[in-house]
Amino acid sequence: MIIMENLDSLASINPLPRTAVTRTNSGFKAFEAMMFILGIGLGQFNLIFAIAHFRRQLRTARESDRRRRAFIWTFNIFAVTPVALILVLAPSFGGWLFPLAADAIAWHHFCDEYPMYAIFRGRSYKDSASTAIAAYFYSVETSTPLFIYEVQNMDQNTTTFSLHTWDTNQSDIPVEIYPTLQYIKYNLVDSTVNGNCISPISSSNPNTTTTPCMTGTFYPNAFPPFNLTSSVPLNNTYNSVPSTRSLLNARKGEWFYDNEPTVILRLVDPVSNNLDDIVLRTALQNPIACTEMKVCVAGIDGRKGSKVGAEVMVPLGLLLMKHAEYVVECSKPRSSSDS
Repeated sequence: MIIMENLDSLASINPLPRTAVTRTNSGFKAFEAMMFILGIGLGQFNLIFAIAHFRRQLRTARESDRRRRAFIWTFNIFAVTPVALILVLAPSFGGWLFPLAADAIAWHHFCDEYPMYAIFRGRSYKDSASTAIAAYFYSVETSTPLFIYEVQNMDQNTTTFSLHTWDTNQSDIPVEIYPTLQYIKYNLVDSTVNGNCISPISSSNPNTTTTPCMTGTFYPNAFPPFNLTSSVPLNNTYNSVPSTRSLLNARKGEWFYDNEPTVILRLVDPVSNNLDDIVLRTALQNPIACTEMKVCVAGIDGRKGSKVGAEVMVPLGLLLMKHAEYVVECSKPRSSSDS
């Protein structure tokens, strides 16, 4: 039962990839309810067994000599009682305790195997319209905050996702994770996207120039949902960059879970249409604030600068918009959300 409740905890933290339990939110809730019922039943059974055991031990102690009685009491108090408490309490209350502990651990360590992660922060139901809807980027290796991108014009047909602030000195950011794609515009009417990059003019000129460097389409309900053509330069690139085409998709059934974006986005092989390496994946919601969500960033193996390239930044912007919509609902007082 403890193992099953651990599975319950893992499913609540990480519903991807989909299983029979996590295929739908209603199915997962039914699984949770079943685990609680079975857990309470098992806890009660263990309690009856423990009471019977201690009664037998009490009778044995009464019929034993002083030395044996001392051993029986010592053994039962220090060895049997802790085990009995675990067997009684863990099945009954593990459904509440295990997810809390697992959530806290996962929030801090879920993306440890990735080079970068982003934390989404949405605008809650009570926040003013001036509250930023932003993605905060971090290096996993150093846990250093790097930069912030914000979504603007959420209620318009054209929405942008662009660099807002540097959280560290630009010169301290490695070239591989220095974002040159600093402005992305989504047309929500025709599902097209384009972006501009900055790059240094020359090795002798510290000024930068801005050029169009990305176009594409996004259709979350089509295959592939992202079709991007980009020529995003590194920060030390002075010449034009050859363009690359990237198709991105997720397994069927992914994208949303209980209205919150949950996806493992992968590169699509253009020949076979099979899903390839993970480019990014949503991790989990902050266990103490539904306004925040963590996203692990992998990029494309072997493609320089892809950790902050179009393959990552374009989907991130769209996911942040979807997260912002979810935050408004999850942060409503229950009376407001029910009305």
